[in-house]
Amino acid sequence: MDAIQKSKMNFQDAKQVEISYADKEKAVILSRITGKSINDTKFGRQLAEKTGAHLPSATWELEVSMAMEAEVRRKLIVAPLLRNVTMQTNVMTIPVNPEAGYATWVTNAQFGSSNSSGSNATHQLKEITLNAYKVATNEYMAYEEEEDSLIALMPIVRDAMVRRTARAIDKAFLLGAGSGSDPVKGLGVYAGVSSTTGAVATPNTVAKLRSLRKDLGALGLDPNEVTFIVNTDTYYDLLEDTTFQTMNQVGVQATLLTGQIGSIGNSPVLVSAELPSKTSGTNLAATTSNIGALAVYTPNFIVGNQRGLRMDTQELVETQRRVLVASLRTGMTQISTNLGAGVAALRYTA
Repeated sequence: MDAIQKSKMNFQDAKQVEISYADKEKAVILSRITGKSINDTKFGRQLAEKTGAHLPSATWELEVSMAMEAEVRRKLIVAPLLRNVTMQTNVMTIPVNPEAGYATWVTNAQFGSSNSSGSNATHQLKEITLNAYKVATNEYMAYEEEEDSLIALMPIVRDAMVRRTARAIDKAFLLGAGSGSDPVKGLGVYAGVSSTTGAVATPNTVAKLRSLRKDLGALGLDPNEVTFIVNTDTYYDLLEDTTFQTMNQVGVQATLLTGQIGSIGNSPVLVSAELPSKTSGTNLAATTSNIGALAVYTPNFIVGNQRGLRMDTQELVETQRRVLVASLRTGMTQISTNLGAGVAALRYTA
């Protein structure tokens, strides 16, 4: 025994090796598609032989779900700009106090009188309702596809589901109608009537976007709390404007956001392909078809997340297929209109 304790040899089980996240993800998604446990799939059995241990399916499923949700959120442009809260249910009521007004100056002659405490002010407490709506996407897998071919297809399926989910959320937060099958009300609808417009035949400039920030009124005074979101046409217009500060000019001290292309007056500029291309229009009110850029006072909007990404599968015997569904619950709402909507839109005219 003493000889063994003094020995420098390693007696650890050689089969205990680290499993990469990529293999864990393959094992989890494959088990969902086939409707088997991880240990019952061919790929899972190979991993078990490699590691020499029973695979912890529940732990892996949680890890994969959280990682895929994080990847969806990394691809988002709008949601990371806004305050995010976790919701316990799909509806949350939040109290706000958007009162406006001033305190009262008290003169020497009013000391000791009822006027000494200033004018009466009553709390104007109200409630806003934040809803987390379900967004989902699915993929079909035919019974004829064997495990080996599914392993090759899984990265393609996974990336497609992540991209579709992220695009749907970004589009809703930007252009959602707020009713029916399009339940999230987007920033473009909150923007309402526009006082800053751009002609289709004329490039949008830095000066135009500064005018857009001016439309925010008092909410646009702090450039650090304002973010510009532009469509692809405005992005290329700005590249031709010599006064536009692209990311290489802003410097390493800038806060890099997903989609950020530069800065105007210390306010970040982001580009989103979900905003429409140049389209002329005579209706400058709350339409979503002619928006070239948005200026957003980000503290005036809040995003609620009730449930992270989950994956479910079901057998479709009549069509000899399995369906893999990925879904999550999220939503966005405006906090107050006391000092304005908190978002202004540059809309195209003829």
